[in-house]
Amino acid sequence: MAFSSVQNIEGVDFTATYAPISAATPDVPGLPFKVGTRVFGSGGSIYMFCLSTAGVTANQVVGITESTVTLSTAAISPTYDASALTKSLADQGCMFGVAVTAITATYYGWVQISGPAYVTLKNSCLPNVPLYTTASAGMLDDTSASQTRIYGIRARDTATASGAAKICWISNPTV
Repeated sequence: MAFSSVQNIEGVDFTATYAPISAATPDVPGLPFKVGTRVFGSGGSIYMFCLSTAGVTANQVVGITESTVTLSTAAISPTYDASALTKSLADQGCMFGVAVTAITATYYGWVQISGPAYVTLKNSCLPNVPLYTTASAGMLDDTSASQTRIYGIRARDTATASGAAKICWISNPTV
C-alpha cells in the first residue's frame, strides 16, 4: 500500500530507514526527524518516527514503548522503541502500530499507528473479529488462547496462509 505525506513536512518517506547517529562518523548528519514525530499520510493514515532496538520486519505488529536514552552529548532525550509485539509487551500497556518496512536493529523508521495497513496474521484469521497476540512475535490471530486482545485493529479479509500480510484497519490500537 503506497501512502504519501499530506503534511507540510519535507523529506518524509515512510519506507526509508535511518542509521543511528555516531560520534565516529561526524560526516553523517543527524536524524531527519525527531523521534516520536507523528505525520499524517493519505488515506487517513498516521505514522510515528521510532527507533527499533531489536529490528522488525515489514507488516509486523509492534509495541511502542517510551524510554530515555543518553546521547553522546550527555543530553537526555526521550525515544520511542518499536519492537515486535508479544503478549508480555502488550500486557505492559504500550502503544501499538505496524512496521511498514523492515527496520534493522538500532535503526530508525516509520511505524503506522492509524489507517489501512498490511498486517501479519496467522492462518485462517477471520475478518471483523477481535484480534489477539500470538506466540509468534509481531503476528496477530483471532484465537484468544491465553493471549492478550488488541483493540483498534481489525482484519478486512480472511488470512489464507500463516504469516500472510492482509489489509487491516488500525485506529490507535490499545489493550
